[in-house]
Amino acid sequence: MEISSSIKDRYIIIEPLEDVTLYNSMEFKKNLSDLIENSSLNIVVDLANIREADSTLIAALLFGLRKMDALGREFALINVNEEILSILKLANIINKFRLYESYRDLI
Repeated sequence: MEISSSIKDRYIIIEPLEDVTLYNSMEFKKNLSDLIENSSLNIVVDLANIREADSTLIAALLFGLRKMDALGREFALINVNEEILSILKLANIINKFRLYESYRDLI
């Protein structure tokens, strides 16, 4: 799975470059976990390249959110498409995430 990561200000921006599916979600989750454990920065997941979403993506995002909450650090999502928003609303977890249209809206 291709994942881009970069540092801007006090954030690590993680950008999956393809859909997170049942077949690659463990790799995404491990990458996310490694970044959380090896940095003291906040995490932003850029979902701009996600075309289709399912429960494996949501589970990985919840995993990241819980780890960051336990560390007292910020976990945000940017460029969230309508499909992902619908899933978050349906699962009644949309209020758990900090959602922003773009990185500029975050800062």
